[in-house]
Amino acid sequence: MDFSKGHRYHIFSLKNKYEHIGIPKPSNGAFPILKSDIHVNEDQIKAIVYDVLGSRTKELHEHNESFDVWFIFETTGALTDTYYSLQENTIITTKEIDAIDARLRSEVQATFTGKEYQNYKAVRYTYLRPIVF
Repeated sequence: MDFSKGHRYHIFSLKNKYEHIGIPKPSNGAFPILKSDIHVNEDQIKAIVYDVLGSRTKELHEHNESFDVWFIFETTGALTDTYYSLQENTIITTKEIDAIDARLRSEVQATFTGKEYQNYKAVRYTYLRPIVF
């Protein structure tokens, strides 16, 4: 599947905490957080998306839909910000995105290992591969 053709819409939730103020800078001298120290249940995220859109999976597949999502988690594990990327001619509705957003915020948390995360207030998680129908 070629995702390089066409434009994508980037959508953010109005519930985002850091949208307009940005993520607070880490403590001075803080090392970057390793990807391996951020733990998010990606299967749970995909299950939520498929559960909300489940009745339309065949239609979404025929339309070659893909769904990207990125997160910001506070180091308590709480999900504070969500960002979505959808193809320009998407058939996924804003009502469906709102339903996905609500479920992600209430059900998904991150955990952290190592020590570097203790110098941060919030952490980006952009490692989830696109969800393709």
